[in-house]
Amino acid sequence: MARLRPGLHHQPRYTDRARILNRHFVRLLDHAGLRRVRFHDLRHSCATLLYEQGEPIEKIQDVLGQLPDHHEADLR
Repeated sequence: MARLRPGLHHQPRYTDRARILNRHFVRLLDHAGLRRVRFHDLRHSCATLLYEQGEPIEKIQDVLGQLPDHHEADLR
């Protein structure tokens, strides 16, 4: 088995819990006959819908959790 050099750590892209949740989510989408989307896509959709309904940026941030500053500028 190959060993990583000291200081280099392999971090999985998704945690086991996220993988399990995603697997069930995909099954539910398939069962409902809906196209596959990522959870992150739902986050963007939620932010867009709130913004289009005139919700203030602070409210959107509160609902979604704090967004980095560079994303805030994209919404304005």
